[in-house]
Amino acid sequence: MTLPSVEGIKCIYNNILMSTHEIYFLITLIKQKKEKKNSQVYIISLLSSYKSKILSHLFYHFVNIMLLFLILLSFPLVISPATLPYAEWAHYHMIWLSNDRSNQTNVQAMFDGYNNHQIPFGALNIDSCWATNFNTFIFNSTLFPSAREMLDGFRAKNTRIILWMTSFINTDSPNYQFAQDHGFLFNKTLKWWHGEGRLLNYFNEQAVDWWNNQIKTLIDTVGPIHAFKVCKEKLFSKNIQPFLF
Repeated sequence: MTLPSVEGIKCIYNNILMSTHEIYFLITLIKQKKEKKNSQVYIISLLSSYKSKILSHLFYHFVNIMLLFLILLSFPLVISPATLPYAEWAHYHMIWLSNDRSNQTNVQAMFDGYNNHQIPFGALNIDSCWATNFNTFIFNSTLFPSAREMLDGFRAKNTRIILWMTSFINTDSPNYQFAQDHGFLFNKTLKWWHGEGRLLNYFNEQAVDWWNNQIKTLIDTVGPIHAFKVCKEKLFSKNIQPFLF
């Protein structure tokens, strides 16, 4: 059994604090009945589903309080002195926009809005359409004309940056043919929610090196990326066995 650590308790407390701030902000918006479409795009997103968000936050808030209460009630018997096996910020509140609103103007407005309203968060995720094609690891300069400048601003405020990825390379992607010609992909084309593509063959060391070099080039170009959100790989697991070789 893994015992909760001091850092783990801090994470629970931070989640409670962040959840409380968001509930308060949502209720305030509902009372004021304001939609600031130009300067604060994220408000529209919050208002569009405020009922479910408040209920989910309240439930999440309640569960965290009960968990914290039970842990503290048993203190110091069940608290481990061990540190977390991963970065503490992985438990921090993450903010993001859906693909239809994900561009530099809107992402920056969301970031500024949370800070201006003093809603705490620790990480910002940029969703799947940030790149020139899925998993090219090159920022789309039309949607994000000055990505490095934007990300530098986020990092300056101690915000962790997360980018979306999967292991798919679509057949219409500019890096597909190179990967295919060098045997870096499994030999079956699959349909998924962003088109048709093939999965990277992680059993091939050269393929993994090529993949990692693309990420390294990305980091050299736009600065440190703290994590990647790897999306819904479970959907592909049932299809893996038929096309291994």
